[in-house]
Amino acid sequence: MTSEPPHQPTTQQSLTLEPNDARYLAMLCGQLDSHLRQIEQRLGVHISARGNQFLVEGPTVNVATAAQLLTHLYAEVCQGVELGPESLHLQLQHVEP
Repeated sequence: MTSEPPHQPTTQQSLTLEPNDARYLAMLCGQLDSHLRQIEQRLGVHISARGNQFLVEGPTVNVATAAQLLTHLYAEVCQGVELGPESLHLQLQHVEP
């Protein structure tokens, strides 16, 4: 008999990041959306992006964490903070649910 992990409630959350600036959005998402994939893998969520509209789906607690992280990272990028794989890794260590 195998025991499966308890089912976590799932949800989705949409968010709109402002200002709608393609350059900043590209920095947030990373080359070929690598930053989004890193967040997805670490937090166990799925992120869809179209322009400045994002949809985060997954376990409720992780979705809230991912949405807050995306908002925070975008604000930093808009202020000129460079976002790379290493800095994203450090940010993810601080926000794990």
